[in-house]
Amino acid sequence: MQRPGEQAARADALLALTDDHRKVLVAEARLRARGTSHEFGDLLNGAYERWLASGKGVGTPAETLVFLRGAIRSIAYNDRRHSAMIRRLEGERSVAAEGEPDPMESVPDPTASQEDTVFLGELYDLCAHDPDVQSLLVYQIEPVERAQILSELGWDVTKYETVQKRKKRIVGRLISEGRI
Repeated sequence: MQRPGEQAARADALLALTDDHRKVLVAEARLRARGTSHEFGDLLNGAYERWLASGKGVGTPAETLVFLRGAIRSIAYNDRRHSAMIRRLEGERSVAAEGEPDPMESVPDPTASQEDTVFLGELYDLCAHDPDVQSLLVYQIEPVERAQILSELGWDVTKYETVQKRKKRIVGRLISEGRI
C-alpha cells in the first residue's frame, strides 16, 4: 500500500511529462493497439494505472516515459498472448453465438494492412477513373471492418467483391506498366 505522498509524487511525475513525451505515448499506444482487443486510450490508461500502482521510485520524466512505454507494450503483448491461447484452446469462432452478432461481419478487411497507407494514397490518385474503387480505397487506408464498409457505402457483398476484383486488376495493370 502506498502512502498518500507517494501517490501524489507519482501523479506529479505524470503531469511533468512534456508534450513530446505525451505524443510518443499516444503513438506507441496507437501502434500497439493494432491487433488487440484494446483501443489506444485503453492502453494509455492501463499504463497510467500501472504507474500509479507501481513500487518503482519516481525519477525523471524520461524514466517515467520509459516505464509507461514498457507498460503499454506489456498490456498489448499480454492481450495478444491471451487471444492466441484462447484460439489454441477453443479454436476460431466461425459462427455467431446465440444472441450475438455474426463474427464474420466484425472481421477487419483482410486485404488491408498497416504498411499500405502510402501505397493506397498513391493508388487512390491513379484510380480517378473509377469512383467505386476510390471509395473502397478510402475505407482501406485504415483497418475498417467489412460490415462497416458495406453499410456506409450501401453495397452488398457481391458489389464489394466485384469492386475488390476491379481494384486488383487495376493494381496488376499499373504494376506491369511500371507506374507503381
